[in-house]
Amino acid sequence: MKKIFLMLTVAAFTASFVACDSKKSETGASDQDSTNVEVVTPAAEGDALAKYTELVEKAVALYPKVKTGDASAVQEYTKVAQDIANMSQDLQKELANMTPEQAAKFAEISKKFADAAAQ
Repeated sequence: MKKIFLMLTVAAFTASFVACDSKKSETGASDQDSTNVEVVTPAAEGDALAKYTELVEKAVALYPKVKTGDASAVQEYTKVAQDIANMSQDLQKELANMTPEQAAKFAEISKKFADAAAQ
């Protein structure tokens, strides 16, 4: 059961990353309308990325308890994993506006979470 949950979680994260990336690929320069200009500010590392890092650290810390079958840890991990998925989608949308350092940190943190879940 744990392995199935783990695989579904990893599949959901992978699908969200692929979906966000394919959406960027499908939308080209022709989608921009000169009358509808969206002002986007770079993602602030102090808020969204820091919160994402905090959630991933919490999930990684909970994962050993989840593997042992601790019901309260599984429940908390599920909530944290859902929060991570939601934040990941938001950060994927902002990836183009991140500094290279922020993008690298986001990729590193995402990999850390995926690696912990794959063990």
